[in-house]
Amino acid sequence: MILSSCVVDEKNSSGIQLATRRLWTVLTVLLSFIGGCNGSTTADEIVGRWTVRYRETTEELVLRKDGTFDQILAGQQGSNLARRTGKWELRNGKETEVVLHGALPIDETTGKIDGDLSHIENGLSFFPVSRTFGRIKLIVNEDLNLSFRKSPES
Repeated sequence: MILSSCVVDEKNSSGIQLATRRLWTVLTVLLSFIGGCNGSTTADEIVGRWTVRYRETTEELVLRKDGTFDQILAGQQGSNLARRTGKWELRNGKETEVVLHGALPIDETTGKIDGDLSHIENGLSFFPVSRTFGRIKLIVNEDLNLSFRKSPES
């Protein structure tokens, strides 16, 4: 039977621990800088064409400078299933979010119109704004990794 042992030099061990702590501190500062120093999002940055792809459909938002939007829900073959027009606003508070007034109620798991809520015409939809490495996303469902992405030509 072979026994192995680990001998730790206490002087080197504390040096390694200090270096490890410094590395974690630097990484934490860098990550908070990358994720947190985005500045506030402006309405001009939000104006444009946004798309999210669900399992069964694609949803497109056209957010205009005048505060109106078009919401288009299309099937996999590109056929329009539904369309809604309404008003949108950008709310800067604890969390920046785009709020749609009168949006279609979309089931996030399927991308289809939520049958239980389809009768609501003046409902609100909230999309938190996220910025990573300068790219803005409108979060639909973080757990499902669903978010609106802005079209490059917008």
